[in-house]
Amino acid sequence: MGIIKSYYTVVDLYKLGFIAPRFHFVYQYVNPTIQNEIIKYFVNNKYSFIVVSTYGPFDLSVLFGLRDIRKMFYIWQEIQNKFGHYFEKQSLAFYLNEKHFPPSYLIEEIQVDGQKALLTLTIYVGIFTAGRLAVGLLLKVMSSRTVLVGAVLLALTGGIISIIAGSMGLYTIGLLCIGFGLSAGFPIVLGMVGDRFPSWTGTAFGVVFSIALTGNIVINYLMGVVAEIWTIVTFPIVYTISAFFMLILVFITLRRTK
Repeated sequence: MGIIKSYYTVVDLYKLGFIAPRFHFVYQYVNPTIQNEIIKYFVNNKYSFIVVSTYGPFDLSVLFGLRDIRKMFYIWQEIQNKFGHYFEKQSLAFYLNEKHFPPSYLIEEIQVDGQKALLTLTIYVGIFTAGRLAVGLLLKVMSSRTVLVGAVLLALTGGIISIIAGSMGLYTIGLLCIGFGLSAGFPIVLGMVGDRFPSWTGTAFGVVFSIALTGNIVINYLMGVVAEIWTIVTFPIVYTISAFFMLILVFITLRRTK
């Protein structure tokens, strides 16, 4: 037994017969008064379901629910007439299907606030980029095979750390290891493929990217299934298992291509 402190209601608009277009806006030339006027307009619009002020690539997102898609034209036209000059960028997306997942692993399992979780993931992306630069330096003094094996081992170590992490600091270390480890994958593999098939580089790269995209789609789908059954907190376990099989695949491939 427990006490429900808060909740978020998710309405399946599609089962109710609605089409769900979503607008995303980036402000320009606005002050707090104008911004509140824009938000109030969308909140009071009888077709809007969700109005959210956001941080990131957009400042405002609005979800509408319509039974007749033709109505969207008149809504769009009214938005442009009233506030079009206050938007630097505008985006319209139609959601055909949507899945809502629980809060991220960092917030749910490690018990940190959203800002710290976002900062940690931002650092991870930065480390991933820095790792690509580091790989270029390592390849000058080490063989590509050694760097690749070391990178996969580091990525696997990061997964293990993330499983046992009980604090934000330890989990951040795990993410750093994962970022550095995974950053070496594409540059080294493409370099090895280019060396092995110099006359068919374009075709070989196309095959590599096709395999990578297929694998990415499959693993993302499977992770979604796992998260839906056991929640997103299982992500580090799924990742670590995947990294382990990746390490085995690297060893098998390197032995066959000596």
